[in-house]
Amino acid sequence: MLSTIIQERYGIKIYCYIKKLLIITLVTCQPLLLTTCTEKSNDVMDSSKPYPQVQITGSEVREIQSSITGDTYSIYVSVPRGYEDTSKTYPTLYIMDADGAFGTYTEISRLLALNNEIPEMIIVGIAYDVSFTEYLYNRQRDYTPTAVDDFPGSGGGMKFLDFIQNELIPLIDKAYRVNKSERAISGFSYGGLFVLYTLFHKPELFNRYHAGSVSFWWDNYVIFEFEQKYFEKSKNLPVRLFLTAGSLEDQDGFVKPLEKFTKIINTRKYSGLEFEHIILDEETHFSNFGSSLTKGLKWLFKNY
Repeated sequence: MLSTIIQERYGIKIYCYIKKLLIITLVTCQPLLLTTCTEKSNDVMDSSKPYPQVQITGSEVREIQSSITGDTYSIYVSVPRGYEDTSKTYPTLYIMDADGAFGTYTEISRLLALNNEIPEMIIVGIAYDVSFTEYLYNRQRDYTPTAVDDFPGSGGGMKFLDFIQNELIPLIDKAYRVNKSERAISGFSYGGLFVLYTLFHKPELFNRYHAGSVSFWWDNYVIFEFEQKYFEKSKNLPVRLFLTAGSLEDQDGFVKPLEKFTKIINTRKYSGLEFEHIILDEETHFSNFGSSLTKGLKWLFKNY
């Protein structure tokens, strides 16, 4: 009856197309429908059975005890799909705040690589695997370059950078097939502050730098002092640097300082520096993350 109505109203060609589409849909979805029914049935039979956690394919966790910071870190690592089937090397991207950001970095980078917008890469995330309160304390300790009385534990940036250089990077370089000349770093907020601190203290450690929503406001805008001191001793900065802020972020803490920083950098004429910054329209301190990451990865690796 339904087939007759479709043929009369829409014609035989449309009917054949709809029929073909229904067959494809049923064949494709049948396993999912069966699985769903089975799972629902199991739910009724044993509601106390724990469910497995969602996992990211091609990822693993390594633990490293740092003799420099005195802390233990969980290192989240993801490799490109098919990593085991090839012998080639890959660029690495070191990221801050891996406790919450590792999945986003991994899947966005894989999606962009799938479309050949960036190269496939190994993601190295530094995490803590502690309570949320401890996590906030630890990131404030590790990502800030100077101690500020109102922020307990702050000022561990130098030790954290030494940990990355002397303990973490050697571990990753030994355990994975990495291109040692292609190493990037990315961070947001405090993490972005740490990225810039690294840039002006160990610029040779990475050749691609990405920072979003940088906490320029930290310690009376101390990052500008670091840049000034670096410029006084060197006019070379052979890296690619990409910075962003959201237009809806705090103007004095994030947006205006980025504009000031941009003007200073553009007047320096650092040899070898390729620099770009964007104020992302209608983005907040939190929504800036996704847009900044996508645009940042594409810009950083466009000449790869």
